[in-house]
Amino acid sequence: MVILVKKPFLGSGLSIAIGSVAGIAMAVLGATSAKASVTYDYIGNDFTNVRGNYTVTDKITGSITFATPLPANLSFPTTEYPTSFIFMDGVEAITNSSALTSLFVLGTDKAGHIKQWNIELDTKTSVIDTINFKHPYPSTVFDIVQDGITTSSTSVGQIFEDPGRWKVETAVPETSTWAMLILGFAGVGFMAYRRRSAALRVAGYPSLSIHR
Repeated sequence: MVILVKKPFLGSGLSIAIGSVAGIAMAVLGATSAKASVTYDYIGNDFTNVRGNYTVTDKITGSITFATPLPANLSFPTTEYPTSFIFMDGVEAITNSSALTSLFVLGTDKAGHIKQWNIELDTKTSVIDTINFKHPYPSTVFDIVQDGITTSSTSVGQIFEDPGRWKVETAVPETSTWAMLILGFAGVGFMAYRRRSAALRVAGYPSLSIHR
C-alpha cells in the first residue's frame, strides 16, 4: 500500500498577499506623489546685450521647488512661495538663503506648466530678473530676460523679447514614504513565511510516499 501525503500549495495565497501589497503600494505612491515636492527648471537664452563681467554666452538658469505641484490654469498674476530656489547667470548665483528679496509671480497652462512669469531676485550686489508676460496695455507683449548689477551697475547682461523655457522635474516620493513601503513589504514577507512554516508543520513537508 502506498500512502501519499500531498504537499501543500501556498503559491496562490502568497501571490494574493503580494498582489494586495503591490496594490496598496501603488495607491500610496499615487497619493504621496501628488504631495511630493516638485522642481521647475528654467533655461534662458544667451544674453545679447552685455557689459562688464558678462559675455554673450552667459544666460540665466535656475530652479524653483514647491511643496506641491502648481495647479493647472493658474491665473497670472498669482504670487507663489517656493520652498527653495537657485538662479545663476554665469557670474552670480542667488539662492533662497542669499536673497534679500524675492518675488515669484506665475501663471500656468492646462497641464500645470509655467507659461507666464515675473521672477525678481536681489542681494546687496546682484539682481536677477526673468520676466515673460503680457503687458497690461492691449496688443503689447512684454518678454524680458534681464540680469544685472553686480557692483555699482558695472556688469549687466540682458536679452529682450526672447524668453527661456521651463521644464518640470518628475516628482519623487519622500524618504518617509519609501521607508513605509519597505517596512510594509518586509512585514508581508514575514507573515507569508510564518504561515508557510505553520502549514508545513501541520501537513508535513516534503510529500511522503510510504510503501507497505
